[in-house]
Amino acid sequence: MTLLNGSIFVYGTSSVIVRGGTNAHNTIVAANTVPQTIKSFFKINGKELTAHNRQFNATNNFITKDQVLASGNRRRCLVRNPQAFSLSFKYLPGPSGMTVDGQAGRDYMYTLANLGQNVTVEYLPDYTSDQDDFSYISLRGRIKSYSETLLRRDEIGGCYYYNVNISFEEL
Repeated sequence: MTLLNGSIFVYGTSSVIVRGGTNAHNTIVAANTVPQTIKSFFKINGKELTAHNRQFNATNNFITKDQVLASGNRRRCLVRNPQAFSLSFKYLPGPSGMTVDGQAGRDYMYTLANLGQNVTVEYLPDYTSDQDDFSYISLRGRIKSYSETLLRRDEIGGCYYYNVNISFEEL
């Protein structure tokens, strides 16, 4: 502490401790706050995917066709513009019961990738935390790629942990 002209300057640090968790209705309950509903912004075949260490990327692919005109010039035509989504998960547990939010985990995505069937993708285009109404945009797609890396085997708990990358493309 420093004494300057009869006044004392006190320096300190503080922290805020929030006690709470989720209740049976999948609602976040924190001390002295209004409960907020946990809402996944990405669903596959109607099942919500976890947000456990997730990174998300969305792009539009442009599929074009070039035509040569009689004059020798080329014209490029847009055939279609499918959307593509890629999700990356780090240290994702296999069973969905072990994820931070209890939503579908690695085992569900692995099963979808091995089936090789088309899937229904639902996503929230403009997600903000203060939103009240959630309207999903739905489209048919296919799993373009899937890869995983085994990181850890927990034999006592019966849970394996993976890094998972999965990408979808609109049909």
